[in-house]
Amino acid sequence: MSSIKVFRNSTTLLLFVHFVNMSFNAQARQEKLYDIASGLIAKNAYLSALDSAIAYRNAYYKKLTVKGIRTKPISIDMDVVLFSSFLGEEYLVPGRDLKTALTVGNYRFKPAADYILNQATTRQVVIINEAHQVPKHRLLTMNLLEALYKIGFRYLCVEALDDDSTLLNFGYPTINSGFYTAEPGMGNLIKKAIKLGYKVVPYESDDDTDDNPKYPTYAQNIREVNQANNINKILIKDPGAKILVHAGHGHIWERGTNLIYMAEYFKNLAHIDPLTINQSVNNLREFSILLDHSADRVENDLPYVVLDTQFNPVVSTEDKIGDYDLLVAWPTPKRVFNRFDYQLAKNGTSIVKIKLANSDAHNLLQIMSTKPGDDIPVDQFLVKKGVGEYATALEPGEYNIQLVDSMGKVIWKRSIKSISQRNNDD
Repeated sequence: MSSIKVFRNSTTLLLFVHFVNMSFNAQARQEKLYDIASGLIAKNAYLSALDSAIAYRNAYYKKLTVKGIRTKPISIDMDVVLFSSFLGEEYLVPGRDLKTALTVGNYRFKPAADYILNQATTRQVVIINEAHQVPKHRLLTMNLLEALYKIGFRYLCVEALDDDSTLLNFGYPTINSGFYTAEPGMGNLIKKAIKLGYKVVPYESDDDTDDNPKYPTYAQNIREVNQANNINKILIKDPGAKILVHAGHGHIWERGTNLIYMAEYFKNLAHIDPLTINQSVNNLREFSILLDHSADRVENDLPYVVLDTQFNPVVSTEDKIGDYDLLVAWPTPKRVFNRFDYQLAKNGTSIVKIKLANSDAHNLLQIMSTKPGDDIPVDQFLVKKGVGEYATALEPGEYNIQLVDSMGKVIWKRSIKSISQRNNDD
């Protein structure tokens, strides 16, 4: 992504000045960014949250230039990508997500949802990961919920939830339920699980132990074992429980080194071998080109399990057999009604078209539930200049559609209705 130096309002210009004047401490500055951005999102100012990340990045790069440092940390761009993802945008980070994609190789591909469901019939625990800056990874878990429920899964453990107090009070998550719950895809995942009858359980560690300089992974190991313990508590109370876990990044690894991950701790604590599924979090494009051109591909918008020519599961070329059970790859996304195709591929929904005026450009279009207190958008996207038609995928029901500015102020609001419903197999 190119450097953005045009600020949407005076607030983000002031943030840029603030970040420039902060001490040259990356961690302190990043923590400040997340505090500011979270506060803005809590006020529905998603656009200003992104602007704050841009201001942070530009200020950091200015500091690097002054010091004569040319290397730009990947984590700085990751923050901009993360807050862009809350708006339905998808970018790849140079040096991380833009690794070389495979163009040759003998691989087969099977639609992930059906393959995982078949494997899950003989498992008590299924663990699926996500890259936090890639909301479509939440779509795979969400689209599996109903089928897994039918075969006995009753618990959904979500790393992103801070606690379950808002779930108890409202019956659905809110913007304040956790940092990532403010992203529409995560909100929809949790809402659908509750609607189906799942018990939604937060399992993140609340331990604040600092790292020990003599043992660099000390604090992270504590986090991993606490996560595993929190999931295992379900089985202590309900030994026959079937559990679906939606985790972040490498927590699903079943075999670590000096750092033991949550899935491995859980396996040893519960004496249960979980089905672990990696959504290519370390190289998002690794199999995309091969998948795009594969005869095995039957849908444009679905993820696939990667197999060898004998139809045995494989792992990423960067990983080792045994790290996890299944590797899932996504095809290169295509635009449909000016949205990414996967954004319109939610089970149990129908497509609703939305026409907008050119004067709506540069603002955020949000589709909201009509339930009191349900403040996480069902869907949202940045309105582009010169683009007048968009689409959203909605379950049957009535919704509010609203246009908001960078500070979360509602410019206009109206009602829309979704009537029909596509079959999950459509």
